[in-house]
Formats: sequence, structure tokens, C-alpha cells
Amino acid sequence: MRKPNDFNRETVSQNNPQDRAAVMSNVFNVVNKVAIVVILIIAVALGLGTLLDRWLDTGRIFTLLFILGSVPLTLTAIYRISLSVVSQARPQAGTAANKSEDNTTA
Repeated sequence: MRKPNDFNRETVSQNNPQDRAAVMSNVFNVVNKVAIVVILIIAVALGLGTLLDRWLDTGRIFTLLFILGSVPLTLTAIYRISLSVVSQARPQAGTAANKSEDNTTA
């Protein structure tokens, strides 16, 4: 008997194109979210750093500080996105496992 939280290759059928398309769509959505957040954080850090450097006439020190400061912010954002995706995927995996058990016992 399979537990609802168990997720393995049997949960997503390799022969069912709809299952594979759904998994690929979810992967694409996650990669898309991460890419947008990373680009946005780096662009804001670069823009603010450049504006402060020009305004205060300090060379490139603020740009460097903001870019270096964006690294932990970016890692935190990726971590939070990953946690939200995993928390959304767990109920779906449990539902898929229960459906496959229902099909085998019937």
C-alpha cells in the first residue's frame, strides 16, 4: 500500500502524454517564475546602484554594494518560490497516488 506523500515514477505515467505535459508545464512555470524574479531583483539593484552612484558621484561603489546585496535576496526568493511549489505539489501527488490505488483495487 502506497502512502499519499510517496511520489515516484509510477505516479506520473510515462505512457500518458497528458501527465507528461502537465509535469513539463509545471516545470516551465517554476523556471519562468524564478527567472523573472532573479532578473527583476538584479535589474532593480543595478538601477538603484547606478542612480545613487551618479547622484552622489561615488564611482561604482553603490552599484557594487547593491549587486552583492542582491545575492542573498535572490537566494531567499528562490527558496520561497521552491517551498511554495513543493507545498502545492504535495496535495496533487497524494491525489494522484490515491487515484492509482483506487484503479488497482477496483
